Amino acid sequence: MSRIDIPTLETERLRLLAPDESHLPAWADEFFGDADVARYISKRPLTPLQRAERALRVARATWEARGIGGWVIGDKAGNAFLGAINIEPWDDTEELEIGYGLVPAAWGMGYATEAVQAAVAYAFDVAGVARLSARVVAANTASSKVLVKLGFAVMDERPLENGGTLLIYRLERAAFNIDVLPNTVRPAT
Repeated sequence: MSRIDIPTLETERLRLLAPDESHLPAWADEFFGDADVARYISKRPLTPLQRAERALRVARATWEARGIGGWVIGDKAGNAFLGAINIEPWDDTEELEIGYGLVPAAWGMGYATEAVQAAVAYAFDVAGVARLSARVVAANTASSKVLVKLGFAVMDERPLENGGTLLIYRLERAAFNIDVLPNTVRPAT
């Protein structure tokens, strides 16, 4: 595999950064180790640290293979770990899926919308992606609101083993309007 430089994206309040080993403790403890976060993400028989290590490997491998992948989300003020966002193949298909999550301390501040907008803009405008999908547990209404605000629409619903519902969202490049929000994506300086 060749080495790829993962771009840093900046919004008004955030930096989307290349993930590295320095992010693993916060990724494991504050994200994968938090019960409130865990209820909305895929269940895997791994420890929080193993999940963080897997997320790092997948983010890097997707960048290598596709020229797009994952970032960690940091605040511009001090680069505190706020969460992660990734664009990766959907279950071994050619379709790409966007996934994201924040640590609970960052909930309710508009960071998810800002980060997803930046990643989607990069995917469409720089990486040349034609369509993105997202899967959201229906009970996670905050995540659904983020997607709808950015132009994603529900294309399918699937039952979950626990009795809940999984919503499948899609967004075509032609339907994405970066100007819908005031936070423009800028290359990091």
